[in-house]
Amino acid sequence: MYYFIKSWVRAGLQFFCRKVVISNRNVLNAKGLLLLACNHPNSFFDAVLLGALFKNPVHFLARGDAFKNPIAKKILTTLKAIPIYRLSEGKEYLALNDTAFERCNRILRDRGIVLIFSEGLCLNQWELRPLKKGSAKIAINAWKQEAISKAFRVLPVSLNYNSFTISIVTNTPKLLYMTKSILLPAIVSLLSLSILFSCEQKKEKKHKKKDKEEQATSKDQPQNVQDNNTTVDCDTSLWKYVYNRERLQVTDICKTVTGVIEESSADEDGDQHMLLKLDAGQEDLLTKKNTNKKQGDLVIEAVCANKTTLGKVGNTCNDYINKIQIPKLGEHVKVTGSLVIDTHNGWAEIHPITKIEILK
Repeated sequence: MYYFIKSWVRAGLQFFCRKVVISNRNVLNAKGLLLLACNHPNSFFDAVLLGALFKNPVHFLARGDAFKNPIAKKILTTLKAIPIYRLSEGKEYLALNDTAFERCNRILRDRGIVLIFSEGLCLNQWELRPLKKGSAKIAINAWKQEAISKAFRVLPVSLNYNSFTISIVTNTPKLLYMTKSILLPAIVSLLSLSILFSCEQKKEKKHKKKDKEEQATSKDQPQNVQDNNTTVDCDTSLWKYVYNRERLQVTDICKTVTGVIEESSADEDGDQHMLLKLDAGQEDLLTKKNTNKKQGDLVIEAVCANKTTLGKVGNTCNDYINKIQIPKLGEHVKVTGSLVIDTHNGWAEIHPITKIEILK
């Protein structure tokens, strides 16, 4: 699907950009182990442009809140986007950035190409803005790995826009000029994804306004009341103790479910692995793999609840021991944690668990 979309984007660029002049075209044939460190003047189009120009797939980091829309999330995942979160999108999401950086390292180990917008902010300006630490973090992590350190490269890339003219600089002062065509079909084909993000931003602003109104009306209510479905209840610091966390795709950063414990065992990675028979009305949280491989149960994982016996886990738990109460088989419980999809196995999980409450 990625190559199918890419071919259409490339075809669209032939209409959208009347003339393309590239200095050092050999760069576009790079086979991998390459970090593209780029400025960010024009939102999603920057990633679309570079992804279309490079011969091999380009994995790029994109703002995490764009993945909230299910349609946008599916499209972004297909286009090899990796969600990265900023403080402005909620500090409860920042712990998930470790997963994003680990995924970047895995792509590089597989001889892939990673694109990061080093400024961490999109503004339509000619000047280079102060750089964030993300590019350096990815590069340092790659150079620390003996297997790839010698072949790993960082390529600075500059994108600049002036009205409807686009210019790209790759290691030389010569510019790559692109002029917008007047053909509407090409414009629609390239900007349809941007429209999705625009709609999502409007929706998000609406939700924020609603949240402020709800906060204003709740000032007279007791302050110790918490909603079990909000991120207030979830301890995102537990993510640093999750083994193979790059496999987990977050669908809800904090979710509360109820059900009966049907299976419980200690895993080699130190986690307590449990199967939860969900109470009625929560079946939509399950995937086909839950139904076929887990007897219709939801997988729930308490990290570092046991001693690790799997050597390759290393120091994931780092001497941390989870004191969470492990329920007995047959007990009715309420479980709060991050709802994820294990992309390796395909089933849904609550992983990591923040708390378990025994229900009477």
